[in-house]
Amino acid sequence: LDDIFIGQKLLAFNNRNPEKKHACEIILIGKNLTADRNAEVHCHFEKYDEMLIQGMFMNAEIEIQNQISDVLPEESVVLFEAKNYVFVQQSNNVFSMVEVQIGVSQDGFTEILGNNSSINNKNIAVKGAYTLLMQLKNTEEE
Repeated sequence: LDDIFIGQKLLAFNNRNPEKKHACEIILIGKNLTADRNAEVHCHFEKYDEMLIQGMFMNAEIEIQNQISDVLPEESVVLFEAKNYVFVQQSNNVFSMVEVQIGVSQDGFTEILGNNSSINNKNIAVKGAYTLLMQLKNTEEE
């Protein structure tokens, strides 16, 4: 919510027809978050669409200020015992779990926060991370 403001432009769409985007401008930002961390934002549409009903709930794509971040594919990050991990290749078919702090996930990528010296310039498993986790944990239990 800190990154949106009144007067900001966005593209709104509904679940029934997500391909059809409507250009809007924010006119009011709700101060309360729902249990799933959503907030109500009221907008005016730049072009009237008779298929939309006043007051209906919609989804939106809002462009906020860009920043450069380290990211990995979402499927390369696994959640285990309330912590996030990636698998770093040690040698051929040998991987180790390295804890990472994550930020925002969007468009199939997850932001990696903080000092990433333990994974920078390393080969990271970008597919099959959950399979590696299950193999590692099953081996440890035996």
